[in-house]
Amino acid sequence: MNLFCFQCLVEFHEKHNFCRLQDGEEDIRNQISILFSENENCFTEIEEFNTVIDKNGRQLSNDESDIEDQINTNAENLTENTHLHEKCLLSGLHNMFNNFQISSQEFKTGVENLRSDVDKFDIDKLPEYKLEEMIHFLSELKACTVACNKIKIIRSQILIRT
Repeated sequence: MNLFCFQCLVEFHEKHNFCRLQDGEEDIRNQISILFSENENCFTEIEEFNTVIDKNGRQLSNDESDIEDQINTNAENLTENTHLHEKCLLSGLHNMFNNFQISSQEFKTGVENLRSDVDKFDIDKLPEYKLEEMIHFLSELKACTVACNKIKIIRSQILIRT
């Protein structure tokens, strides 16, 4: 026994009225007859379906293109911002290491001066040195020791990170 819902053939609905296929045959033939007797109306509906589908297809294509443009624009902005951030970081890095080089050269000059003072220093003539000279020598030695220890700490921290 074949059952069908006549309304489901025409429109979507939730409540179904079933009847036997043989009992609905006349209604189906009448519906087909009406549709084809109003031939113009049937073709108009089909053309309208076609138009809606075409329009939707074009809109989908346009929407895809618009979204693709937005993604490309956002990606370009991200890339540009990343490059700017990279340049800023590299500039800061170069400035920091340039300052390290300058400080290192100043320390080297101080160490060379201290070495020259040590070379001139004669322990046998210690009583002849002025107090100011000895204090200056000790303070320069202390400054070099502190600077050297700071450099060692910084280098060990850099080595730990890498």
